[in-house]
Amino acid sequence: MWWRGCPMFFGAPWYGGYWNPFSWILPLFIIGIILLGIWYLLKINRRDTSIDSSLEILRNRYASGEISREEYYKLLNDLKE
Repeated sequence: MWWRGCPMFFGAPWYGGYWNPFSWILPLFIIGIILLGIWYLLKINRRDTSIDSSLEILRNRYASGEISREEYYKLLNDLKE
């Protein structure tokens, strides 16, 4: 067939065909970057909600009189670090 001798045919042996590393490494790399971004965004959202719930518990304890003002500010600074 005439296209097998064409240098632009990517199935030609000198291009590696499907065994060309860039034909499968580059898509895996891009998919990995996307999954890493999704994981990072989910991690940030999960961390923020845990801090918010901890601050809410701390505020409720201070409002109910369970802890003193000094303890409140000490714990507040610990949570923000």
